[in-house]
Amino acid sequence: MAKPKSKPLSFTTTLRNPQRIAQFLEILKKYEGQILTNELIQEICRDVVKNKIYQPLYIKSIPELNKVLNSEENFTDEQAKEIIKNSPQNHKEAGFTSG
Repeated sequence: MAKPKSKPLSFTTTLRNPQRIAQFLEILKKYEGQILTNELIQEICRDVVKNKIYQPLYIKSIPELNKVLNSEENFTDEQAKEIIKNSPQNHKEAGFTSG
């Protein structure tokens, strides 16, 4: 079996670490009271990537992104968008679009 190009975003795997759960809940708090839409999901995913809670394999293949990953700074909005764009999600949840 070929090695996957990207690592799928799986909250069950990503959030096993108790510290990450607290960080994720802190991000979700900012969206409290909003209806979960595809657009809101994209914003949440961008925040999760920006704050390095989720680190797709794509980051390590790009020196500039890998440098940020190993630093104290967070990813910019543009960097997070690039990471998400190049880390496609090939699954679908009921009531939401695929990806």
